[in-house]
Amino acid sequence: MNCGEAQLELALWVGHDLTDPARIETLRRHVAVCPACGQRAKSLQASLVALGSLEVHRTYDTVDSLWPELDARIRAREAQPPKRPSAVRWLIGLAVLTVITGGTWMLWPQPPAGPIAPVSPDPVEAHVAEPVPPPPYRSPGDLSHQP
Repeated sequence: MNCGEAQLELALWVGHDLTDPARIETLRRHVAVCPACGQRAKSLQASLVALGSLEVHRTYDTVDSLWPELDARIRAREAQPPKRPSAVRWLIGLAVLTVITGGTWMLWPQPPAGPIAPVSPDPVEAHVAEPVPPPPYRSPGDLSHQP
């Protein structure tokens, strides 16, 4: 462990909030051999003792505090399983419906493209007359081919 890592966890260690036993032992060994970190740990311990010895004057804020009730509500809410908002449920339903509709449309049989030939052609209907070509173009001054 180096001093940078130790500095991050010293306050937790001094306040007995560090929970990993291996990490506690590694930090304890580092503080025992590092004078800078040892001094920092002693300073934090002295600060903790000083803060604990302060006399707390009861004020309106501490007597009629809302925190105990709020804390109980927060803990009760955290214990409940999370609920999805109704908008999320609607969006999920809409997405499922879209996927089902799109899949049905893609799998639905489509009519064949192009004209369908008759099964048994009628000889009269089967004969198609040749198209008649248009008459040749004549300019307005052309009198050679008058009808």
